[in-house]
Amino acid sequence: MHPSRGPVISHDVRKVHNVAAIRVLIVDRAVTGAALRAALDNQSDIVTVGAMPQEQLVNLDLPDLRPDVLVLELLSAFDLEALRSIHRMHIRLRTVLVLPQTDSVLLYQALEAGANGVIFCPLAGNTLGDAVRAVHAGGTFISAEASVALLNDYLGLRKGAKRTSPLRLLSQRERQVFDLVMEGKTSAQIAQQLAISPKSVDTYRGRLMSKFGVSTVPGLRHFAKENGLA
Repeated sequence: MHPSRGPVISHDVRKVHNVAAIRVLIVDRAVTGAALRAALDNQSDIVTVGAMPQEQLVNLDLPDLRPDVLVLELLSAFDLEALRSIHRMHIRLRTVLVLPQTDSVLLYQALEAGANGVIFCPLAGNTLGDAVRAVHAGGTFISAEASVALLNDYLGLRKGAKRTSPLRLLSQRERQVFDLVMEGKTSAQIAQQLAISPKSVDTYRGRLMSKFGVSTVPGLRHFAKENGLA
């Protein structure tokens, strides 16, 4: 995270003055944020009107920036609440989510949360630009990689294969706690981030560990690694 970084406003005057250009607001992380902006730089019909970390989004004056499409990088189920809040406050704003390619469960959750477009990171070719155009036109967009993940999951279920992720056993709050535990956060830090008590954090962590059949945090980390969840 990079809380000190303020909104980065586009300085591409040629694009800004193009009234037909699709206005995009990027909510990113330090690792891939530059890649997201660079992916749209060569798109003549798309202008990036701003880029900022997620924690600044709640205080941002969206009507002032007038974005048509929001590109939101999503790293965990905890971030989905930001998407839901955006939909509640700005029901006409179209959204494209950028997901880590390894998390197929997060893909399902993003679609269920109302994402208009979903692509995987690292980006391929003009995928982001194509997604922005599709959702701005009122459609939906699922990248080729995401489509393959959905198809493989469907075929696995049809064949009776055990493709269901252990994470599906968790409630939304348990998943949030799990993600933050995997990030190395303490109970106090998790409690502060989720606005709940440390005792509640311990309760949720105990429940999710029980569902996974482990009794210690090191055991939870080992379970996550063995099942491709870490």
